[in-house]
Amino acid sequence: MAWFYDSVKNTLQSAQNEARQIIDQNGKEKVTAKTTKAFAAKIPDAVRFVRQEPEIIFFALLQWLVIGLSYRLWVQFLDWIPQSVWDAIKEAEDAHQKTDGMFTMLSLLLTAWSFLVVCVASYPLALFSAATVSSVNLRKTGNESTVRGCLLNALHNIDRMWAFTTVDAWITVDRIFERLPKKNDRESGASKALKEALYYAWKLGTIGILPALVNGRGLIDAGKDSIVILKTRFKDAAVLRFGYSGFCWVVGILAYIGSIFYYGMMREHSDMPGIYNFYKMMGVPIFVAVGVVSCLIRPVYMVLLAELYSETVPLKPVDIGSSPSGNVSLILFVTLTAVLLACFFLGDQLGIRAYVEAVAAKGASY
Repeated sequence: MAWFYDSVKNTLQSAQNEARQIIDQNGKEKVTAKTTKAFAAKIPDAVRFVRQEPEIIFFALLQWLVIGLSYRLWVQFLDWIPQSVWDAIKEAEDAHQKTDGMFTMLSLLLTAWSFLVVCVASYPLALFSAATVSSVNLRKTGNESTVRGCLLNALHNIDRMWAFTTVDAWITVDRIFERLPKKNDRESGASKALKEALYYAWKLGTIGILPALVNGRGLIDAGKDSIVILKTRFKDAAVLRFGYSGFCWVVGILAYIGSIFYYGMMREHSDMPGIYNFYKMMGVPIFVAVGVVSCLIRPVYMVLLAELYSETVPLKPVDIGSSPSGNVSLILFVTLTAVLLACFFLGDQLGIRAYVEAVAAKGASY
């Protein structure tokens, strides 16, 4: 797991580093009302394109479904963890004791499960995002955009797109959890600011990766295409990336506020305590928020991104009739999906719950 993650991220590290330098040279752009407003001004043109190509909404709905199912799969691991573990962690936090070393093995298992979920989800997410970009490319190269044509074109470089999407999704998920309010948070403001800067340098430095991969480029060349976009169209790239993030921030804040009221309302009608039931309950407001982003905001962003890339880097001719690649990645995806579903539906029969409880009990003894 660590080798795969590091190898892909290190391949694109130069793009992130160069993005930080370009940001410093052009002014430290960030998520502001200005960039969000500038992004909003571009929405009508993208919406007109989406209305002409309804398959984009179809791909967006599928992405929404994938994220919802993935969240449900992730939450399942919390059901395998005994409530006594959460009680012990809470007692330690209330006593202002460090919990970093508690239940280390259990934390590693949860991390492995989380990465497996992200890895499996990233395949269809990469495919449907690439299909959205393909819709723009097909139109730009004089071809008809259809569901079949977009998917076939997206499959031509699915191996690299899956690898990149897995790493990007893991970085995104990690940043989201880092931003959530924490009890007894001792991290300094400078440390948080640095992490946020690195995150946006990654996002801006890899802004052109997906459309470049759809265009048939390798990971290294895709990184170079991203830098070309930043050097020649920095303002447009910054408005696109940070404006999109601004809208996501608004949705996220509204979802956070809504979840507080939702939890208060549902808790009165529920007799199911515990971390697992809390996260399971929170799946509803999270699913709604993800739906807003996936179906209303992200399609616009992907269309505008594909347009920006095609205006900066020449597109290769699209050959829908050629055989798509990615047979190895498809087999691996099916295998990992089967493992994930087997654990989800047959966790007790496979002894997963008993193993997790044994690991938890061993951790509690230290």
